[in-house]
Amino acid sequence: MFYLPQPRTSLLFDLDSSVLTLYGKFIEGAEVGYNPHKRGARSYHPLLCFEYHSQRLLAWSLKTWKRYTSLGAPEFFKECLRKVPPGIYRIRVRADSGFFDHNLSSLWIKRGLAMPS
Repeated sequence: MFYLPQPRTSLLFDLDSSVLTLYGKFIEGAEVGYNPHKRGARSYHPLLCFEYHSQRLLAWSLKTWKRYTSLGAPEFFKECLRKVPPGIYRIRVRADSGFFDHNLSSLWIKRGLAMPS
């Protein structure tokens, strides 16, 4: 009578960066950087990895504005892959342009990950 959900066999990762505005005078590691809503405010530059279907946050990392998004992205993505449950045979990745560099692309190719069109 009832259909039980079948276990997932594929995942879709959404990688993105964001702006986390901070308030106060003594905030460790916060810097003035790109912040379209609060220009000149100190903020963090977090990297986020969501699984599209479940809307779960798999991994996150706080960065400062002195580092471009793609710096450290391969290590961040490896952290995302460590959270993949067994039985997954396909992983697809969507990311904004800040994540695209040679090191991360070669990691995706080496692991045989698909990028949706």
